[in-house]
Amino acid sequence: MRKTETIAFRITLIVCIGLAVWGIVFFSSLSVGLRKAIFNDETVSLEKKVENVSTLVESERKDLLEYIEYLQHHEKFDINDSAEINEMLSHTDHKLKLANAAVFDLNSNVLFSIHEDSFGKSSEKAALSDALSGESSAKITVKNSSIMVTAAGRLPLKSGNAVVLLQKVISTSEMMERYSLFLDAEITFFIDDLRVATSLKNTDGKFMVGTKLNNDKIYSTVYSSGEKYKGRNNINGRDFLTSYQSF
Repeated sequence: MRKTETIAFRITLIVCIGLAVWGIVFFSSLSVGLRKAIFNDETVSLEKKVENVSTLVESERKDLLEYIEYLQHHEKFDINDSAEINEMLSHTDHKLKLANAAVFDLNSNVLFSIHEDSFGKSSEKAALSDALSGESSAKITVKNSSIMVTAAGRLPLKSGNAVVLLQKVISTSEMMERYSLFLDAEITFFIDDLRVATSLKNTDGKFMVGTKLNNDKIYSTVYSSGEKYKGRNNINGRDFLTSYQSF
């Protein structure tokens, strides 16, 4: 299936979290009632972990918005002083470990940027539009096989106003491991059926980035029907209790 861009990427981005299923020998020896109780308990636990993914992402959004608020209460910048603006962007980039940071005029033209970019994604345009209207906002952006938060807000100047935009990737291997430790579960971000970020590792100890979902039932449930999928799934020879849903 050809990947297409849609609003909020509702059909191209899903989250998978897995908990290792009990060993087959031990699990099969339990009574049906007890097996069902354990399964239900693990499912409830898994659903709570899924909810926590949104909390983690919201935390990243909040961090960027709070820093924009900090800049807004900073002594006003001189847009004609390129050294001052570039120093501010460089410091912000280093402090927040950003993918990019840029300053725009009120016509959405890029005045300064850490890295050259087109900023043409719908989520980027939406964040800029909100900022131009005076409201800081943060959106999820899928770009170059990375998932990032794009935040933008007004930047008060000594003369006039500008807009500052900050972008942070939330799908690095380092962050996947941090999420996994926090959740006590494996976590994967998919774009279409491709793993673009995951805490899962293969037998060689390498992250399974770039591998396929390879499960038509899960793909159809999440992408075609727009529903959550909960159930067991074998991933690279290991059995997991899993939850897949739109992100």
